[in-house]
Amino acid sequence: MHAAILRYFVEVAKTSSIRRAAETLHVASSAVNRQILKLEQEIGAPLFERQSSGVRLTAAGEVLLQHAKDTLGGFERMRAEIAGLAGTVTGMSASPASNRCSCASFRMWSPSSPWRTRNCR
Repeated sequence: MHAAILRYFVEVAKTSSIRRAAETLHVASSAVNRQILKLEQEIGAPLFERQSSGVRLTAAGEVLLQHAKDTLGGFERMRAEIAGLAGTVTGMSASPASNRCSCASFRMWSPSSPWRTRNCR
């Protein structure tokens, strides 16, 4: 399964709406719907219950959601590891470092770090 399709699936699950997921992903809702239908066909089970107010995960959808989150997390870790091989470090810190004190502390304690701080003045 392709990472983009899994991202579509996770966003639809998160928003409970194909339309809202498409807006968040900046793609046409018909494209998201096509990918979800293709994924359901590939899996061999419905992933969402279609309702007038949106969609809700089925039991199969719940199983796939956990797998998709794990897979996408692994994909991002792999990308960061490969970028590290090239000397380019990418990604985001889990802790905010947007204030001056945090940025100054980071630079003081890690002057040779390949990580760059943003929003630091």
